[in-house]
Amino acid sequence: MIVDMQKGFTLIEIAIVTGLMALLVAVLAPQLINFNQRRLVTEDARTIENGIRVAQTLADSGVKSPSGGTDAYRFSLLKGTGDTGNCYRGYQVVAVNNTTAPILPTLEQKGLTCGVVMYSTWSQIFYQSESGKLITLDGITPKTVNICYPGKGFVPITIDAAGKIMRGEFNPTIGANCSTCTTACRALIP
Repeated sequence: MIVDMQKGFTLIEIAIVTGLMALLVAVLAPQLINFNQRRLVTEDARTIENGIRVAQTLADSGVKSPSGGTDAYRFSLLKGTGDTGNCYRGYQVVAVNNTTAPILPTLEQKGLTCGVVMYSTWSQIFYQSESGKLITLDGITPKTVNICYPGKGFVPITIDAAGKIMRGEFNPTIGANCSTCTTACRALIP
């Protein structure tokens, strides 16, 4: 007796497996994209926080510029080409003299990941040399900057009157005025 056993999958079995795989991709792909955007915003928030700490640490330590005359260290938010309003793409740390004129060279300058943007109503703060005291030109503290992926959420960084830097958690709400900024990649304007 000869038994004819065919090996392989039926068309129905293949269709079911393909349908399940398509369903998984449809459900998981948006989550993966959102996870990546949250990760980028959180990493860039950490970068901005570290940049503020560089200015603060240099001021606390009393480090002077090699060319002399350092009265403070300025942390400035930088716009990208074509950015308007309160949208920023990077930062710069520079020593300044008593008239707030920069003393070259720039100590640190970094841009954000493409698509990530900062929203802030302030553009610069100063840390007084040797004392490390926070100085704001408008006298208002705390200062907050929101690192955003427009339409997906933001991470706030706040600097209080004592100069303490606090980084918040990722907030998935679309607020924080980030919607006024674009995700376009732009070159920094120092």
